Amino acid sequence: MIGPIPFQIPTEFLAQYGAGELVRYGAILKSAETGRIVAHLQQTGVLDQVLGVVSNFDPTGITGLIGVVQNAQMSSKLSALQSAVGGLETLQLASLASSVAGIGVTAASTALILLRLRGIEGQVSGLSDQIEALSGEIKLQSIHKVFSDIAGAIERIELAERRSDADQTVQSAEDRLHYSFRELSDITGRVLLQDKVDAALARSLLAGLSVCSAAQVKSLYWLNELEAAEIQARRHYRRIEELSYKVTLDQMQPRLAHLDNSDAVALGLLRDVSEVRARLAAVPSLSGHLRGMECHGRAYLSQLEEQREAPLLVLAA
Repeated sequence: MIGPIPFQIPTEFLAQYGAGELVRYGAILKSAETGRIVAHLQQTGVLDQVLGVVSNFDPTGITGLIGVVQNAQMSSKLSALQSAVGGLETLQLASLASSVAGIGVTAASTALILLRLRGIEGQVSGLSDQIEALSGEIKLQSIHKVFSDIAGAIERIELAERRSDADQTVQSAEDRLHYSFRELSDITGRVLLQDKVDAALARSLLAGLSVCSAAQVKSLYWLNELEAAEIQARRHYRRIEELSYKVTLDQMQPRLAHLDNSDAVALGLLRDVSEVRARLAAVPSLSGHLRGMECHGRAYLSQLEEQREAPLLVLAA
């Protein structure tokens, strides 16, 4: 295991981002001029704290960035965030962190991942009438089972270090997350193909896929299986890419025609799928970068989780 991983506080990068010189693609910052990757953006323990104390934090991002910022301002923990980035950057940060995919959620604490998952499942439960009205085999009970399996696997990862069989525990959880991602992606695909698509349900399922993928990749990082994490993240990306073919604007507009604001909702779903794809596409690059630096996966996670001053850190590419 090497020494401290050379993270940087991204003041310069956020300034360039605000000026339009850099563009974000998932948790990657790229040069707007050349398309070259310049940094891998990751959230830290202090950002986990800010998001974890927001009482009505919406894990799918439906409430938008303003609600996150306003509520975060009620928390004393925002002082650390404000000291690292200014007003405009604070809004940008909240927008990134509260998106449907989340940013750098691979490095988020298991507690925050679990919080996001439970919030998503709660929103799904609130759509029980709409789910029962769907055709085919899409039932609330089957969706709850998948979420329950994901939550159980995350809880095992959270307790792993307190067990004598830590590696075996995480390996078992990673295996469960692998199958859960496939099950949830199949359900999401069927929901998106309904004659009348329930947009809120589709959005929650997409957020669930992002969280499940993040948890599986994190378990592989914990086991220091960086090459496997890179391969698995590519598979997740390809699955989301397949789903994206079902939500083109011309396909979604007739399936959302029952809504008054169907065009806006269709565009929103397209943005959500694009955001999830971008986050998943960022993970293989990060994994390869860590392998090239000969970083230990667990050391990478620990350093981010223990950071209590800067809400965001970057690994320069």
